[in-house]
Amino acid sequence: MEKAFDRVWHTGLLTKILDTTTPPALLRVLASFLEGRSFYVSVEGVDFQLRPIRAGVPQGSCLSPRLYAAYTDDIPTLRDHLREGEEDVLLALYADDSAYFASSYHNIVATNTMQRLLDLLPEWLDKWRIAVNVRKTAAQLTGISRPRRQLKLRGQDVE
Repeated sequence: MEKAFDRVWHTGLLTKILDTTTPPALLRVLASFLEGRSFYVSVEGVDFQLRPIRAGVPQGSCLSPRLYAAYTDDIPTLRDHLREGEEDVLLALYADDSAYFASSYHNIVATNTMQRLLDLLPEWLDKWRIAVNVRKTAAQLTGISRPRRQLKLRGQDVE
């Protein structure tokens, strides 16, 4: 994810937390923690107008990694898009890094499965206002032969 902690959309995060069993009082505390923050820029002694912060979780807070995890907890897999006999991809998340795993005895099957996932991902990313740096996205195939297909995310090659 690109600038992950800085791009957490406050309204989206609170909406996701609202859909959980989080007590209303705790939701109000979280909203208060995120809202009402602002910043300004000063260049060579000239102060610019105060601006509201509408995205991002405060850096250095022990709560911020947990809020980010709640924000990305519903990152898609193929669970609702599986074909007959197909197994879901596995997803591993650590802070703002994520890794998908697809396996098959046939590398083209694993590659096609992964491409289907990469085709689904942009809809979720756009909905929750998350950017991915495709140049920093990598794919690794283990096995005997190389895939016959180049993986793509948002039309760009995944190296």
